[in-house]
Parts: sequence; C-alpha cells; structure tokens
Amino acid sequence: MLKLVLIFFSIYIFVFACTEKKTTENFQNDNVNISGEDALFVLDDGQNYKILDKNGELAGTPVLKGDFFAKGEFATLWKDKNFHIAKQWKSESICRVLENEVGLYPFQSSKDKTKYGFEEFDKNVIIPAIFDYAFPFSSGVAAVEKDGKWGYINSSGKLLTDFSFDDASSFNGFLAIIKKGEESFLIDLSFKKIMTLNSKYQIRELSDEFSVLEGFLPNKPSYLISKSGSILVDEKRNYYKIYGESDGLIRVMKNNNGLSSFGFINIKGEEVIPSIYEIANDFVHGLATVKTKKGWSAIDSKGKLLTPFRKIENISVIDAKTLLLSKSDGKHTLLKIDSQLEIELEYKKVIILKSVVLLTGEKENGQKEIVNTEGKNILNMSFDEIIEDSDGILRVELKKKRGFINANQSSLFVKPIYEKFSSFKDDRALAVIAGQNYIINSNGEMIKKLNDGTSIKFINDFPFCR
Repeated sequence: MLKLVLIFFSIYIFVFACTEKKTTENFQNDNVNISGEDALFVLDDGQNYKILDKNGELAGTPVLKGDFFAKGEFATLWKDKNFHIAKQWKSESICRVLENEVGLYPFQSSKDKTKYGFEEFDKNVIIPAIFDYAFPFSSGVAAVEKDGKWGYINSSGKLLTDFSFDDASSFNGFLAIIKKGEESFLIDLSFKKIMTLNSKYQIRELSDEFSVLEGFLPNKPSYLISKSGSILVDEKRNYYKIYGESDGLIRVMKNNNGLSSFGFINIKGEEVIPSIYEIANDFVHGLATVKTKKGWSAIDSKGKLLTPFRKIENISVIDAKTLLLSKSDGKHTLLKIDSQLEIELEYKKVIILKSVVLLTGEKENGQKEIVNTEGKNILNMSFDEIIEDSDGILRVELKKKRGFINANQSSLFVKPIYEKFSSFKDDRALAVIAGQNYIINSNGEMIKKLNDGTSIKFINDFPFCR
C-alpha cells in the first residue's frame, strides 16, 4: 500500500506528534513580538527572553519567562516567515517550529478520532476535520481520503481532483503516485498521467527541474523525468541507480549480473561518459575520480584521463589542478596534474576542506595544521583542533583557547583567546572572553558585549519541536 510506504511523511511533520485535543489552555502569547528577519539571537537573562538582532540590539519587547510558560500547550516567542520560536509541547524548553510552505498541519479531531483536518500552528482550524485521513501539504497540495477514496486539495480546502483514486501519495517535488484499481500511475502537479507503473517505485527529487523514479534493486532500473513531464531516461537504458547532479553531469550505475559499473549522463539524459568504471565519484571542480582493475585515476567532464592509473588506496580532488593520493603504506601525496609532480605530505591523516581550497593535516602527535595545495603550513602553527565552519571559516583550538581563521579574508587569523566560540551564522558568532559574552563578526571585530545574558543562543540552534 502506498499509504504504508509514505507514512514517513506523516512522521516527518512534527505536528502528528504534537496534536492533542484542543483545550481552553491553548495560548498565543499576547506579548509575542512578530519581528523582522533581522532577529538572530535568543537571550535569557534569568527573568526575560529577549530577541536580539545581528548587532545585539533588541528586536522587540522582552517576554517575561513566567508569562511565556504560564499558559497552554503552545506559546510563540518569536516568528518570521520560516519558523516560530515556541514552547516545547508539554515541557519547559524552547524549540523551533518548522513552517511548511502553506503553514498548515494535519490534525486529528478530538471529537471523532477517525476524522482529520488542517490547522495552523496555534491550532486555529483552517480546513475542518472532514477527511478519513490526510497527508501533510507538499508542493502546495495535500492528499486526503474520504469514504475509501483519495483526492487532492489546495490550502483553501478546495478539491482539485475527484475522490477517484484507490490510493495516493504526497507529491515529492512535482511528481506523485496514484492507484486506480490494480493499476498505478505517475502524475504531475496538473494531475496529468505521465506513465503507467508496473512495479513498486519511489520518487526522489533531483533538483527543481528533474526527479528520479527509482525502482527496487535488483528488479527495476530507474527513470529520469523532467518537470515538463519528459522521460529523459527509461528502463531500456538499464540504469539501476541515478545519483545527484554535479557540474552539470549525473552519475549513473548499471548492474550487470551483480557487477556494478559507473558512468555519467548529462541533464538531457545523454550518455557523456560510458559506464565502464568499478567506482566513480561525483564531479568536483570539473574533475571526477574513478577506479578500474588498473587502479585509481581522475577524468575531466569529457571522460579524458588526467593521470595514469595508480595502485593506491584512494584519490580525491582538491581543486582543478591538484589531487590528493592516499597510498597503501599510509602516506599521502599531492599530485599536480599539469606536471604530474608529487609532493609528499608528512601527516598520518589528511582532510580536504569543503568551503575553501585547503587541507588539514594531522601529525603523529595529534597536532593539526592548515595546509595549502603546495603542502605548506600556511600559519606555521599547530593546533589541538581545527573545525571547518561555514563560508570559509576555520575554528581552531590551542591550549583550551579558541580562535578562528577566515580563509576568505586573505587567511585572516584571530588568535585563540576565547574560552568559548560558536559557529558563525549570518557573519556573527558568540564568543566568551574573561567570562563575558560578545557578539563578534568574521573580521574579528567585537560587535556588542552582552553582560546580562545567562544564556545566549542563535535562533536556529534551538531543536525542532517534536
């Protein structure tokens, strides 16, 4: 049954776990501040919750903690177009409420447990509980059941199809699966039938423009379908797995008598690189690493080999000109593609950073260094820990003090002077020095000192309500 296959959709939406009968205790805080998108922090000074903007200024009226937790199952401290900061259901902790695209969630009627409708987070009912079952909204529509038949509605409750399906799935991107009698069909958002399905399939959204219809191994190959409804790859192509898109190419896998082989197609479904490799990894910086019985090598987007095959443990792309070779004896070297020159690295472990063209190398004594594509320690320093943050920020720790490197600002180095240091969000981090809380930016400038905060968190560091 599709209903069973797609039950995870219901689990994914927290509201199914958080919907109880509506009581007079349900409460929307009268002092709620509906602030702009600049809000970034929640500060707890012991008595109040305060919403702060990125410069540490109040984004609205403080909310007394006692008032916030005094009434009801739900109370909102702050809200923007994406999510609420709210009271955890039946607890004393703050959590986030992830807003879906229409702001509506299925609920079960307290009077008739067999009926379902849709309500807002604060339990304001928008679509009455008249359905026998309801899936969450996806792509602006929801699948609902009535008298044993399924149909689709919009966020106003308008019926977009007749109740004529024996089963129906939620939309995953622009595709869904319906069943009529013994036949199943793939449909698009206009409810047009794209194809008849003769086996079990699942939909995976590849991008806004492409989706994959995956068969269940080893029986059925996969399909690549465009948003226009064109079937770019069908089962005749014998691609049992279609992976993600990278650098305009999609990695594919064939299964021949239990043996897998990998290659690449373009977004038109055309084969660009034949499926001849035992292993192939996604393209990075225009290069992909591949393996055959001869060993490891790298190819460009046309399938041209860039280096002879080597019998090594692994090979990874650092940038368009440099590869990292991991050898059987535990050693690592940098391979310059143009000259085929190898630069040996004296580290027991090497990690390629994702947001910047740098590596971290771990020495035998556990100390870590930041290394460029020439194998040089760019700071001539070692650290106890190096953590890659977002947007080219590397947080470092030395002797229990923390600092950071902004690789986007000519490797700006802020020395480890902080007792605590958070990840950066929206060019801001929370730091503690000499017991005092500060908001700092990625240039190392102290934006604001926050003396009255017993607890400070970024809004998106709070857990999601469950």
